Amino acid sequence: MMIENKLLLLLIGILLLMSLLIALFIYIIIQRMLETSSLAKVEQYMKKHNVQLYLYLIEGKELSKDLIPHTGLDIRAIEEMLVRYTKNISGEDVSFRITAYIERYLQEHYRKQLKSSKWSIRINTLYKISDFRLYFLVNDVFEMLNSQKKYSKQEYFQMYKVLATFESPILISFLLHPKADFGEMEYKKLLYYLNQQQFEILIDQYESLPSILKNIIIDIVGMKNVVEFVPFLEKRLNDDSLETRIRALKSIDQIGLIREIDLYLPFLQSPYWEERMMVAKLLVHVPMSESLPYLQDLLKDSSWWVRSRAAQSIHSNKKGKEILESIKATTNDRFVFDMVQEVIGKG
Repeated sequence: MMIENKLLLLLIGILLLMSLLIALFIYIIIQRMLETSSLAKVEQYMKKHNVQLYLYLIEGKELSKDLIPHTGLDIRAIEEMLVRYTKNISGEDVSFRITAYIERYLQEHYRKQLKSSKWSIRINTLYKISDFRLYFLVNDVFEMLNSQKKYSKQEYFQMYKVLATFESPILISFLLHPKADFGEMEYKKLLYYLNQQQFEILIDQYESLPSILKNIIIDIVGMKNVVEFVPFLEKRLNDDSLETRIRALKSIDQIGLIREIDLYLPFLQSPYWEERMMVAKLLVHVPMSESLPYLQDLLKDSSWWVRSRAAQSIHSNKKGKEILESIKATTNDRFVFDMVQEVIGKG
């Protein structure tokens, strides 16, 4: 009897499990059918109204009443079309009309989405604010940052990106006291959006900044090729941190401006091959008549990387190959001979 009861319970359990699996399968099928139907309606809307949107965005014609959204599917279709125009067509007029359209017809929709309980909806809306340049929602983002509600790291990053996109002065205070633990790549993306005035504010506060921000500021100066900040980079050459000095040397090399060669001569005797290599690279920005004696010394360096960089810097000069041939013919140093021959061979 007990065995029969156990078998009965097992059978009931199997039937319940099968019922749940069947119900789940049916649910998935229905959802896919609904999504397929929605996609078809979106495509139909886009085909029907694409010309009208083109006339409005590209030719500046009056907006057709047919492009005023009334349903969620209308909004979805219009967003898809606007995204395509944003990605494929550049121009201030087009960007202005996209922003104006959203401000008039989708502003409240996006405002509600920012307050959604669903993470995916909030984050996608934050992306749209930057992509569509929705300046009228910046205050809403600011309110989110000042609220007691906790958001994800990705959301905070997008909020900061919105502030950076619209050059909001309050971004600096959030960078100094971030609400999320960002990595170097994330900070680099944010700082790259800063205008020169905002960047100067950060540089003025450089000494009080966390190390990660200090190093990224040095990198951005080089990436943006900001000649005015070369004196700032030169000061970093005396920093106690090897990483900071190397980053400063790299940024100066990117800018390509050597104001005083004497600033770099101490690095010729650096105990760190990375610094000696960077000087070998930087000397390419100095007239060969001044740099050649130093580059010849670096050709004898104990590090292959330093020797290679010194040879390349000489070779980059219009008379570089001739100079290297002369060095090759007169040197007794096997390492120098091999390096010169290698660089000439690559020619």
